[in-house]
Amino acid sequence: VGAFACDTRNTTHSLSPMGGNKRTQKNNADLVLHTTNEEILQAIVDLYNAPAVEVRGKPYTAGIKEMTDHLGISCNVPRKKITVALVGNHSAGKSSFINWYIGENIQRTGVAIETAGFTIVTTGKKRESYKGEATLQLFKHLIPLIDFPGLVENLVTEICASKERAFALVDFIDTPGLADGQLEYPFDVDKVLYSVGEHCDLILVFFDPIGQALCSRTMSVIASLNEKYHTKIRYYLSKADQVPKEEDRQKVLIQITQNLSSQVKCAHAFELPTIFIPDMHEVTGSRPQP
Repeated sequence: VGAFACDTRNTTHSLSPMGGNKRTQKNNADLVLHTTNEEILQAIVDLYNAPAVEVRGKPYTAGIKEMTDHLGISCNVPRKKITVALVGNHSAGKSSFINWYIGENIQRTGVAIETAGFTIVTTGKKRESYKGEATLQLFKHLIPLIDFPGLVENLVTEICASKERAFALVDFIDTPGLADGQLEYPFDVDKVLYSVGEHCDLILVFFDPIGQALCSRTMSVIASLNEKYHTKIRYYLSKADQVPKEEDRQKVLIQITQNLSSQVKCAHAFELPTIFIPDMHEVTGSRPQP
């Protein structure tokens, strides 16, 4: 859905058959895109909730929900946006990625553990913040999380009016930074992350190159998520600009992939693309190699 949105916007904007200024063309493109997405999503909802049909006097299941219930398969209710969870050790760049994607400094970032709870970042008409049960009212598919003691008090929703990229079609879930040692969370973070995985369409796992990526808690959580949600998980080496030498970067990649291979079962080789925030080298004073 996100790729469809980006491609449609770019094509319509650059090859518009209509006259008028760029703002008019963009508004028209947004209207067409919005309508098309609504039609697609409505068709999916209709398939999900389709009633049983009668064939030769016998009722047959037609809806996706009834089919999955009959087969004992979990099936999430169709939503208007995709939900993307970001998982990783503290200071892995999860919050920085969200800020970069939406073009606003919504999430606090830093070397210290800045995200101790779960924060949902979504789009809206104006800048707002909600805490606790108000978040569950906005995202009813997350209501089962209320069963985890201590979580609701550490659940936050940040709403902003950003129009950057395909943010209108995405809800981000920024998860707590994971760390070893005596760090205590106000809830069972491992079990909550596992439960959140069920309600996500995509799970992005960030490894930083400065050693914290190999912490045992991070690996334990990833191994647990991989057992059931391996098709949703994508791995990334973040902050690649902090390792300017290609030789050192390759060593880090080898260390992480070897550790992953020992913890996580995978039928294919791990893909671990290297990423970094484009403007971060101006802050750190370092530049990545071409």
